Amino acid sequence: MELLSDFYTLCGKTEEGEEQEFAATATYGEIKKWFLKQFPELNIKRKSIDEILGKTAA
Repeated sequence: MELLSDFYTLCGKTEEGEEQEFAATATYGEIKKWFLKQFPELNIKRKSIDEILGKTAA
């Protein structure tokens, strides 16, 4: 549940997942980077998609 709590915080939501008025939020890129750091096994699929599209991994 700690990861979900961290995710809600990054998105500017309460512990229950409700929007917080005037809450600071992370950008999409920051949330994506955090997510892939937490679940590195999911990054493998992304690398292969980037290779198919001819993109270089960042």
